[in-house]
Amino acid sequence: MFTELQKTKILDLLQRGIRHHENAINMVRGKGTFHKGALEKDSDIKVEFKKAEKLYEKVLKIDSKNYDALRHLGIIDLDQGGFKKAERYFKKAISVWSDRHEAYNNLGSLHVRLDNIDEAVKNFDICLKLNADYLPAINNIATLYIKLRDAEKALKNATLAYSAQPSNPIAIKNLGAAKILNDESSEGIMLIKDYLNKNALDFEALNLLGNCYLDLGNFELAVQYYEKALEIDTSDGSAFYSLSLFKNYNLSKNNIDRFTEQLSDPMFKETNEAAKICAALYKHYEKNKNYKKAFNYLEQSNQIKHQILSPNLADEKNYHDQIKNSFNKELIDENSKYGSQSKKPIFIVGMPRSGTTLIEQILASHSKIYGAGELAYLPNITRFETYSEKSHSALQRVKSIKTWMTKENISKWGEKYLLKINQLSANDKHVTDKLPHNFIRLGLIKILFPNAKIIYCKRNAMDNCYSLFKSFFHQPHYYFYDQKLVGLYYKMHEELVNFWKNNCHVEMYYLDHEELINNPKKIISEVLKYCELKWEDNCMNFHKNERIVRTASNIQVREPINKQSIRAWGKYEDNLQSMIETLK
Repeated sequence: MFTELQKTKILDLLQRGIRHHENAINMVRGKGTFHKGALEKDSDIKVEFKKAEKLYEKVLKIDSKNYDALRHLGIIDLDQGGFKKAERYFKKAISVWSDRHEAYNNLGSLHVRLDNIDEAVKNFDICLKLNADYLPAINNIATLYIKLRDAEKALKNATLAYSAQPSNPIAIKNLGAAKILNDESSEGIMLIKDYLNKNALDFEALNLLGNCYLDLGNFELAVQYYEKALEIDTSDGSAFYSLSLFKNYNLSKNNIDRFTEQLSDPMFKETNEAAKICAALYKHYEKNKNYKKAFNYLEQSNQIKHQILSPNLADEKNYHDQIKNSFNKELIDENSKYGSQSKKPIFIVGMPRSGTTLIEQILASHSKIYGAGELAYLPNITRFETYSEKSHSALQRVKSIKTWMTKENISKWGEKYLLKINQLSANDKHVTDKLPHNFIRLGLIKILFPNAKIIYCKRNAMDNCYSLFKSFFHQPHYYFYDQKLVGLYYKMHEELVNFWKNNCHVEMYYLDHEELINNPKKIISEVLKYCELKWEDNCMNFHKNERIVRTASNIQVREPINKQSIRAWGKYEDNLQSMIETLK
């Protein structure tokens, strides 16, 4: 037990630590946003964080199991990118006091940053069971669903947080982002612009508007907001990377020099921000035909991402194998009679960067089709509605298929999915769902919607894998940052698609990307016929469609079909031997 003097000292140290911690956070927010770059570049902020850290450590010398000191040290490490250390502090805090909700929220937030979605959900769930009104967790859940592109849940949680704290910057930006995600772009944009009228130096808000205008195809405004963001914060790589995407935009020498110098910082060079900056520099040097320098930065970016994500292809193989063990033609035939007979959804699947966005843009130019983009509805059904404490991993959920594959669930999930897409577009004959990785769920799709059309996009293996290898994804695509792994994953995806086709007799239209590029009118006609639709000339003028496009291909699909991407890897052939050998 502690003496009264020790208790007083612990309380004093904690209160002083919290004051310095809040001081540092407020100083960062006063500069517009809260991110690692600000911590590293501003000496006053660094001093405040260091003071807080030392005070919390003094507490632990007196009381090694002090919950508040452990949790706050975890938050400091989380803010500075020390994820492993932060996780240890949060878990120790929970072991000390498992009935306190805050550390579960902190741990959930950490897992969002690491893209460990199931673990994030698990910890947020525990947090809200302990305190259903805890607004930081509700805000974090909104952030998670925005990341997952679950528009409905993002808006629900963002609205809840905003209603409780309408002046909270995170709540405002989350609500704006959620409205934009729900195709309420004008409302979302207005909300963010109103916020910027009072907080003109908020980097995140400016960057969010840049992203929105990029998705809308208004490249001029997108560039303007990215440039404003970069003027305000010269240490965050998000706007710098986004500007590098525009073909006719050249990054300034000052910004290139500044970010290149930043990469030399040993504390920074292994972070996700560093990977983003390297990806931007790769694009810059490739545009300027300095291919040697370009590939060096591409490799550097991918090595960092690979290290951060720590992919385990064996786990993915086990998952694919379990799918093959769990599904068969008989299971699909037996259960599909409980599914919806609707023909409204059109599922576009395939490897990412296989041309899924292009064909959706073409189809969405048809008068009877609404292009909904990459919907998270199906994975979220399998993730959240089959979730339990005993089966919170994807592998475990597939293993328990006999438990959740019931007549009632099949009917419910089909109707629920239809309700969601009808909310997006009630009047259109069809709605496209082009989440590429739904190739994993083709058996489930066939059960839920036996009459739905499925378009499988197939691209030349090297073209596809190189395109993945050179792309900086904001979603956790674990296997695309290593030449051998991306090749092996491509082969695994082929095997699974062949399983659905040959073993389960899942009917789909095989769309050859190269054929589409070389003979667009013929292939588009075939696809429309497969979808039981008549020809419309607008489908050939897809690049003029002003719909929102939220994928990595949002710039390319605003251009007419061209052959620039075919064998684009050729200029790096000597550097890509590992990928080439893997795909043989």
